[in-house]
Amino acid sequence: MDFVSFLFLRRRINLGEYTHVLGAQHGDIHRLPKDSSGFLSEDQTTVSDDRAPLGVLPVGEVLLHMPETAERLFGSSDAEAARPALLRLVQEWQEWHRDHLEPICTYSTSTRFGRQMYNNRTEKKLVASFLATAKVRNGMPIVCKNDIVLIPEGSSGAYAGLGIAARPTSRVCIVTSNAALIREYQDNPTLAPRFQEFRVIGGVADGDHGGVHDEAAEQHFVEAIGREPGTTIVIVTVSGLLAQSGPHVDGPMLRVKQRIIRESLVNRGVRELVFVADYSKHVPAADHQDFGAPLFGATDWQQIVKEHRSRICIVTAPPPALRRALELGVGHDVARRNLDLIAADAKIKGEGLTLGDSDRAYDQAAKALRNVAGVSVINNVAHPMFHEAYTFPVPAAPNAGPHGEAVVFHTEDTCQVSGLYRSNGQCGHPAERTIPKGRKFPTCPKCREVATWVLLDPNQDR
Repeated sequence: MDFVSFLFLRRRINLGEYTHVLGAQHGDIHRLPKDSSGFLSEDQTTVSDDRAPLGVLPVGEVLLHMPETAERLFGSSDAEAARPALLRLVQEWQEWHRDHLEPICTYSTSTRFGRQMYNNRTEKKLVASFLATAKVRNGMPIVCKNDIVLIPEGSSGAYAGLGIAARPTSRVCIVTSNAALIREYQDNPTLAPRFQEFRVIGGVADGDHGGVHDEAAEQHFVEAIGREPGTTIVIVTVSGLLAQSGPHVDGPMLRVKQRIIRESLVNRGVRELVFVADYSKHVPAADHQDFGAPLFGATDWQQIVKEHRSRICIVTAPPPALRRALELGVGHDVARRNLDLIAADAKIKGEGLTLGDSDRAYDQAAKALRNVAGVSVINNVAHPMFHEAYTFPVPAAPNAGPHGEAVVFHTEDTCQVSGLYRSNGQCGHPAERTIPKGRKFPTCPKCREVATWVLLDPNQDR
């Protein structure tokens, strides 16, 4: 979002001031001679440099020359006295972008990568936020303080970096070839203090995917993974991710991605290899979008998962309607959820939600991916390695853990967190019960069948 729009939307300037700033920014253009139809008298793109318009004036410079506005915004109409307050306002604009995972740069939608930065960006931001905030590993997020995180190309990778920067205590070291993330780091100075270090990997530029590829880049990635201290988290972006055939890519990064994955799994210093995606990467679009080539043969992929399941993680985001159902506390358990029962839920009907073909296709793909990912046992506690991101951490979602990750148990599981739970049995009629820590979860109080129990409110005495 540009600075003047931020000021207007934040109610710092009114509509008249907003319009005046836009006009004043282009003052040179307004002063050029025009004919009776309002066209410029001559094509200004062909004139010599010394006659060309000076371009767009910075917003701040325009505001400093609007005395009444400057007095109200900065406490002074004197340009020099007002400048520190202007700089604080600019910093507020920069911090807003950082805290909301919003790119501060503008990307051309005439390019493939520019379009990808805006396509499904809500889902990409949800996944990015989940990586840095959802406490899914013994009370810790996937990306922890002091981690060294490798992020290659791709719009999802750029948002992953922004998600890490949005967490005040991250202090993570980033190693990246991601052109958009590098650009955001350069253009938004409030990102830098959130990272311990920001290292850039070079190579032959790939304009379509916003990264680099060649043998030198491949070797740089390998060195970043293996050096001491080495990479602890590797983010992998994909053009497709399917249960049977695994990750797909549609550009020249195939060989580099293969090497990154294999080196990450061989090196025990890498705690997790994280595939980031969204629903569009699991279900071909109506126009039969091509996911590109699989990184591995189906047999090789199944063997990789079998050998390294405890270190391979998938974080994705469902389609909007199903995501809203999850926000409402319905259907958290991927393996057992029934979309017909969800559609019949009173809360879903009350919102007028309709689960369409894309929701159902995604649900089937998610179930298969969940089975592939399985669970990892950490300190004798089973942790799922397939995650759905469906809400931002602030405000916390009702019916979810403190950072958006649903706390889910099943009948006969032992309760790990005391609190108020809602059952989701085969009958589709939820009931609420307070379950103390250490007690086994019962069957559904309504139908007496096996039930899923979702934490509503921890540590309740009711």
